[in-house]
Amino acid sequence: MLLDDPVTHFDDLNAYAFVELIRGLVSTEPDRWQFVISTCEERLFSLMHKKFSTVEGGAKFYRFSGITDAGPIVEPLA
Repeated sequence: MLLDDPVTHFDDLNAYAFVELIRGLVSTEPDRWQFVISTCEERLFSLMHKKFSTVEGGAKFYRFSGITDAGPIVEPLA
């Protein structure tokens, strides 16, 4: 599932609930779900990085920090 900036207009409580919903789906059936979430909101990125660091099967995070003539500058995060 691809979600592009899904919480742009959410307040903190609803953003947290959204992250918990996704985490719950992934945690109950780790081999069934795959989510790609794109956001420019630092608060959502930080929250997801914290909440998904312990999810079974793991999560991968990338920060796109700029663009060059050769393409985007991508920084994988641990």
